[in-house]
Formats: sequence, C-alpha cells, structure tokens
Amino acid sequence: MKVLASALIVSYGSAVNLYGDIEKLGYLYAELSVGDSEFSVIFDTGSSRPMLPCTGCDVDSCGALTMETLLKRGKQCEDLKCSDLDCASGCVGLENGEPDWCTIDEQFDGGQFFAGLVTRATMQVFSKTFKGTVNCALQISEAFQNQYADGVFGMAASSAFMKNETGWSLCTSPPGFFGGHLTIGASVPDSNGVPWSDNYAFPVKDVFFNSISISNHLMGRINTGSPLSWMPKSLFNAAKESFFAFCAGKNAISGKTCGGFVKNQVDPQSMVCVDISKSIDFKSSDLKNKNRDLNKIFDSFPKFQISLSEKQSIPISATQYLFLHSGTTYCVGLIENTDSSNMGITIGLNVLRGLDVSFQILPKPLLSIGSCTREFPSTYSDDEPSQHYAALAFVLSFFSTLCSMFVLISCAKRLWGPKYIYSNLHEPADDHTEVELTLARQFSIGSLDDDITIEAETYNDDEEEVFAEKMDLI
Repeated sequence: MKVLASALIVSYGSAVNLYGDIEKLGYLYAELSVGDSEFSVIFDTGSSRPMLPCTGCDVDSCGALTMETLLKRGKQCEDLKCSDLDCASGCVGLENGEPDWCTIDEQFDGGQFFAGLVTRATMQVFSKTFKGTVNCALQISEAFQNQYADGVFGMAASSAFMKNETGWSLCTSPPGFFGGHLTIGASVPDSNGVPWSDNYAFPVKDVFFNSISISNHLMGRINTGSPLSWMPKSLFNAAKESFFAFCAGKNAISGKTCGGFVKNQVDPQSMVCVDISKSIDFKSSDLKNKNRDLNKIFDSFPKFQISLSEKQSIPISATQYLFLHSGTTYCVGLIENTDSSNMGITIGLNVLRGLDVSFQILPKPLLSIGSCTREFPSTYSDDEPSQHYAALAFVLSFFSTLCSMFVLISCAKRLWGPKYIYSNLHEPADDHTEVELTLARQFSIGSLDDDITIEAETYNDDEEEVFAEKMDLI
C-alpha cells in the first residue's frame, strides 16, 4: 500500500504549533487562554469539551501541581444551570426554583476520573476565540493530578470549537523529534478521502503483519489523547502470535531479529517487552550518546500496516509501536482492549508519529492520511526552539523546586516508568532548569464520548455544602 504525501491529498492554510515530545510525554499540548489565565491543554480528539481545574479544587482533591493555575468560577466562567441546553440530559431543576448546578462525573480506563461542574467560558486557542462549555474539575484522580499539562482540550467533531469549521489537519513529528502542527480548515478531495462517522470512526479494510493479513473489516478510531494504540482481543491475539512467530520462528536470526528477542516482561499489559542490549547490533556506547542511532535494531522488528482503502493506509514500524520502558527495555505499545463492547481499533498518538492526519467535516466527512513533510526540532539537538514548552514555563519553574516530590504517574495498574530530563528553554543555554518526569503510558488521557459515564445531579445555593461533601472538598 502506498502512503501519499499529505501535500498531495489535502489543502490547508497556515498551521499553529503543538508542543511536547510524544516519545516521553505521550501527548501533544497547546496554550489555551481564559481571560488573563493561561493553561496548557492536551490535544484530544477523543472528547468534546475542555477540562480545566477550577477554584474550589484543593490540594487533597486536585493535587499540589494542579493548583498552580485555576479557572476562576464566577469571574472567568459561569456555572450552568440544569435547565441549560448544554447540560447533560437527565439533569432537572429543583422544585423550589432556586438556581441549580449542572455537575459532571467522567470515568476513564484504569479507574481514573474527574468530577465537578459544567461551566461556560470564552476561550482563546489555536488563534481562535470562541465561547463554549468547559468541564470545571473540582476533584481529579492521581493521573490527572500529576499530569504535566493542566487540562485537556476536546477536539471531537461535536465540540463547540469545531462548530462551522470545515475540518482540521494534524501533522505530527516523527520519532526522534518533538512537536506538531495543527491546521484548522482542511479540505480532502473525494478521490482520496475515506468516509468517517461520529467521533472520527472509519472503516478499516485490513490489518497486515509483514504484508500478511491478520484481520479485516473492522472499525477504527483516532484518539490523540491516548499515548498507545488499542486492539480488540481477536486482533491482539493474532498480532501477538504473528509477532512471536517472526521474532522466535525458524527464520529468526539468533541475537539479531527483534533486538535479540530477550524478553523482559516488565509491563504486563504490553504484548511483549524486549531488552535490546542483548542484540548483537547494540553498542554500549549508545547509552551515553544522546544522538544514539538504534534504527538498525528497530529495523529487525516486524512491521504492521492498517489499510483503509486502496490509496490510504497507516504504516506502523517499530520506531512507532515500541516505547522505552526503562534502561534498554522497550515494550510494544499495542495493547489489548478488554472492553468487549469495543471491537474496533483505537489508533493512539504513538502510531501517528510522522504522519499527517486530515479530517474534513464539511461539506462531507472525509479522512486522509499521508506522510508529514514539515520540519521539526530534534529531541537530541541542543538547538531546540525557544518556544518549546512555552505553554508550561510557569509549571517548569514551579517543578524546579518540587521535582523531587512530584513525578508523572504511570497508571492503569502499572509500575513507575523511566525518568527523563527536560530543560526550561526560557533560561540561558548554560543555566537550564532541569525537571525530572516519568513516563505515563497506559492511561488514555482522552476517552471517547460514547465510552464516558456521565452523571448529572442538581444542587441549589443552599445545598452547596452537600455538593462540597460529595466532592470531598470539606
């Protein structure tokens, strides 16, 4: 299958920058402003509303890191009443007619959640000012508390931000580089487009493992809020069987194929984890060289491909599906989806590295995927652009004094990941502020709206204490 260059299949205007090292953070983020407050938000196609921490969050409920910047209720946003059309269905006003609040409780995989109020605010993001609803978090679980970004920005087609927009295009940096470019207003020719439906779901014609079909006629979905990609059980088992046959079969070269294929199953959810230091192509000097080139080892692993049509496919190499767990151990970032109601493929950000994904919404929904031809700064270069992590300058300076106390959490029942060093690029080159972070891989930051459990409840002003007790705020 041929993957066309994006410039040949879509038309779009100027792009805005997205920040973040997908390899280490697992997501891309951007700046969002509400009044005089700035937030860093994860670009998430799997949800329809922004989520930001709000006044009312305390250290116990939201964590110390989240407390750095809060959305000010009553000043920067207004609480929605249950009678508001934007409030979840089933939320009704109280009989006494007093003002009531529209509340929300969103549940995610791995037992993660956030709870709070549905509010409305005027926001500025991606060079656009708009008014829409915001999930105002008053209580959040550990993964959100320790997240490097402040919140989430939902880019589902049903979101207020995408209202009346023709579409969008996301160009992501390839492995070894950081950042991305987002363009609002993509146009996809009918001859190259693949139709899609709600929540960016599209038909998958076939899934190939080293050019051999292992599954066909599935549904796929793009979720940029998920750092990994998820497969239904039948496809996962077929992929795992093929993977092991390739790496340990009769045609495998001992000490070479699949990085030597010395298993080190440090991540129970991963298909397999491999210690590449056992490969005959591994050099101990690579551990000290930040420009280390492991492509020869990665090329010894098998390749996957998701075919959407005769002209559209998603190539998946080891540099995309492998993630560094710790030391020299890499794990396969293709995870079994244990939810029996979801029989499709969730394509996370790891698989999209180096690709240009374009969703046309109007006049009709079409998807196009090609190679990203833009240039990005290298994660190994000392000449990184000064705007990198601009959205998080205040978080970095805060972390510089508390990094020994707080780290990103790796959730969904897994162990702590490896630590990485980031620099505050607003400081002089010879005086960088270093920040220690850990890898958070298993938790899907964004959840598809259909998979979210929403509970709407009502409280009037006299029942604020009851609400506070429910949210464990007092």
